[in-house]
Amino acid sequence: MDKDKLDHMTLFSQWIISQKHLPQNFSESCREKFLVWAKLDFEKTKKKFQKFCYNTITHAEFYSDRLLTLEDDIKKSLQFIYVIPMPKLTPNGCRVTIAKIFGGENFDVLVMIRSVTLYMGLEPATPVRQ
Repeated sequence: MDKDKLDHMTLFSQWIISQKHLPQNFSESCREKFLVWAKLDFEKTKKKFQKFCYNTITHAEFYSDRLLTLEDDIKKSLQFIYVIPMPKLTPNGCRVTIAKIFGGENFDVLVMIRSVTLYMGLEPATPVRQ
């Protein structure tokens, strides 16, 4: 990890610790993903992280017990979605992902959203339980 990213990680980690209302159980790799997605913009990173934490509470059905349903969700989602992440990042640090979603009698939006969050690797260090 380069010095600039390391400095941002330290600042972001300190900020999370200071925010007692936010979960404290996110792994370093998960926190790093938020920084990269916000292109090391600290204010954007905080907003994205807060929104994600809020969504895990208000939409727990997409995040809770994901590890228990992982195999089933992945198998089901392959019936109605193809997700292909490109191997290289763009010059500004984004990863292009191509997704093809098609309907049909097997389409399940809950399975699709849980699968997408799993593909993105968004998870706390310990599972979210409500």
